[in-house]
Amino acid sequence: PRSTTTYLDTPAPGVYYYVIRAYTGLWESVDSVEVSATVTAGGRGIALGAVSSTQGDGPTLSVSHTIGSGADRILVVGVASEREPVLSATYAGQPLTKIGSRNDPDNESRAELWYLLNPPVGTANVVVTLSNNRETVIGATSWTGVNQTTPLGTLSTANGNSGTASVNVTS
Repeated sequence: PRSTTTYLDTPAPGVYYYVIRAYTGLWESVDSVEVSATVTAGGRGIALGAVSSTQGDGPTLSVSHTIGSGADRILVVGVASEREPVLSATYAGQPLTKIGSRNDPDNESRAELWYLLNPPVGTANVVVTLSNNRETVIGATSWTGVNQTTPLGTLSTANGNSGTASVNVTS
């Protein structure tokens, strides 16, 4: 549900894949990049930590986010804006790595995904810098128990003008 801020999954041994989506007001992010977790016998599974979001006019926006103390952490940040590419994204001053981006067919909006492996534990700001003052939404999620060698799947994107969105994903 949109009100969920934490989620703990304790599945049986195996490989599992997860995506998330952030919501604020009428805005919603694109799905995060898929993350994988391999659970071994006696394993602890992957757990969603905090979820944070904000919206406003750039060029710089920030949102406070708390990273829990669990092992094998990842921070995933989604940014939706009016055509503006993200110039940089940081957490606690550490640069995030861009996963990918996509503009809509009319080039009126843009979505980008960024991540940071093993972000520092505690509360700090996610800071996103764009080139202009445009309406922007930032969503941040953190996870524990994520495979640190191959934490992300392959980014898949699509765009169109349909009322029904879909994308074909190779796994």
